[in-house]
Amino acid sequence: TLAGMAAAVDAALSRFRQLDADCAAARGEFDAWATAQLTAVEDAKKAHVKRVHDANAAIAQLQEREGELQVKAAETARTLEQQQTTESRLASELAAVHAQAAALPVQVDALRSEVDAQKSKAADEERSVQESRAIKQGKLDAVKRCVDLYRQRLGLRFEYGDDTLKLIFTLIDPADHDREFSFSLHVHDDNSYTLKECTPPVEGAAQLLTDLMGGNNFAGFVRTMRRKFVESCE
Repeated sequence: TLAGMAAAVDAALSRFRQLDADCAAARGEFDAWATAQLTAVEDAKKAHVKRVHDANAAIAQLQEREGELQVKAAETARTLEQQQTTESRLASELAAVHAQAAALPVQVDALRSEVDAQKSKAADEERSVQESRAIKQGKLDAVKRCVDLYRQRLGLRFEYGDDTLKLIFTLIDPADHDREFSFSLHVHDDNSYTLKECTPPVEGAAQLLTDLMGGNNFAGFVRTMRRKFVESCE
């Protein structure tokens, strides 16, 4: 930590001061010894040079170590600053995550409500479809019964083509109950009709068709056409 590194630097500086004090003491002893030992100048000089060299080398090493410690202390300070910045960023991100997590239950409840609403809507639509199918099936059954009734009592059957409906009657000609009388209608996209063929021809068929499109009474049109066929056999 930064506190540990500062303590290490202080310890190194303390040792440096102690060494400096030791060097000063050594230099004092050397001066006293040199004064007392003038006759051994050469040997004293060599010893002095050696001690001075060693002391300077030690000082240089301590100075180098001090520089290294200062660099390391600066690096440690930068690292600590970066860590503090990272911790601050992480704290902000964590707060954002907590906020999102706190909002999740509300979002989940909203989604559940939406799902329930969609399920209810789907169920209503399914019931509506089933009811519509039942109504259509009822109408279809009624039409089938009507067609069966026409076929049994009036000898009427239907043939379907591309946008074409052909109605064929029997049981009309007293002399030949199997003789067929028929007409074909083309059904347009606007639900209007065109008479394509009529066997045998019926007088006034065009006007009957106009009345059909005006009143939309298809059953009445069919009954009238059959009556015209019957009249043609009289």
